[in-house]
Amino acid sequence: MEEEDIFALAQTLWGEARGEDDEGMMAVCCTVINRFNSGKWYAGKTIEETCKKPWQYSCWNDNDPNKACMLKLKPEQLEREYSIINKVVSGIYNDVTCGATHYYNPKACKMPKWAVGKVPCYVHGRHLFFNNVD
Repeated sequence: MEEEDIFALAQTLWGEARGEDDEGMMAVCCTVINRFNSGKWYAGKTIEETCKKPWQYSCWNDNDPNKACMLKLKPEQLEREYSIINKVVSGIYNDVTCGATHYYNPKACKMPKWAVGKVPCYVHGRHLFFNNVD
């Protein structure tokens, strides 16, 4: 993974899961990597592109109230996120999400159209994770 991929992934973890414990943040990290590896329409050509693909990870949306704060973060402010990424990429943390490529927080938003009729493959913290989204 290139440096810009790791930084974008760390920003995404901060933006999407900073209030979660390590397992919750690790699960979000796995969805980004699983999504990238899927090669499906919602994946980018790089991890960075996957993170920043429009309307995929809400922390990158212009209407996200925390986006400006996230963009000001320096790598040294993302030590926890970098540690999680390292543990996922090195295999210390296994993918507990069963290959999930999507998730949402039902307390933060209404059910997305892609989740209607689907059963989560993993639940942790405030997030429901899904591995059967095409």
